[in-house]
Amino acid sequence: MEPLILKDKNVFPTNEILADVLETSYPAFEEFCASAAASGLALEWNYYNDGKAWLCKVLSKKKTSPG
Repeated sequence: MEPLILKDKNVFPTNEILADVLETSYPAFEEFCASAAASGLALEWNYYNDGKAWLCKVLSKKKTSPG
């Protein structure tokens, strides 16, 4: 069974938590974040009660980015 990751509503996914969860993939996530920021995009984390998990979406001018 896979561990429950980013499921605690009270624990916001900080960079430290994401580094712990993503392990060796974290540098790729950092590169993605930097690339998104350079393109004028923003990442927004929200907790969704229906899925009981934190999810990140990419926004462009307060709208979800296509693709």
